[in-house]
Amino acid sequence: MAQNLKTIRASIASLKTEIAQVKDSLRPVEELTSQLRAYIESLAAPYQRFISIAGSVISRGTPLNELVNNLPPSLLPAHTLGLVINASGVDTIVERAVELAKADETGAMRLSVAERDDRLAELRRELYALELIEETMLDGAERRPDANSACVLQVPLAAALEIDERNGNNHLLSGKW
Repeated sequence: MAQNLKTIRASIASLKTEIAQVKDSLRPVEELTSQLRAYIESLAAPYQRFISIAGSVISRGTPLNELVNNLPPSLLPAHTLGLVINASGVDTIVERAVELAKADETGAMRLSVAERDDRLAELRRELYALELIEETMLDGAERRPDANSACVLQVPLAAALEIDERNGNNHLLSGKW
């Protein structure tokens, strides 16, 4: 019985480690790249009109004062980033950021928010089930200090799932109640 308890506790420790890794997972490169692109585009957007007017100064002979009125020289230092983004191009900046990210890749786990949530739910169910088994095997052995209170009270997995779903959280499965 003691050996089985050790095996169960080793499995519990392993699941807790995996849960921590999944919690710390990064979002996929494509999602983060898309988010970065949207942010850089939002920085560049206000300067599209300025760039357009600059083009028309040359192509249509638009008076230079329209360009100056749109963005006075005194304000240029505050607007440098937006102008540089427009001059460089959003794609160029994003491509460079992706290159830097590839060079700095750590091999960290990457999961979308949905994948992460699904995996955490699955792991928490497995952990809860093991903790219930552990409680039945104690037979005088010392209880782990981080034992899930719902498991100590022998709340069945199905009931814990139902309660958590009804409450819109995972407090029983994660032991946070």
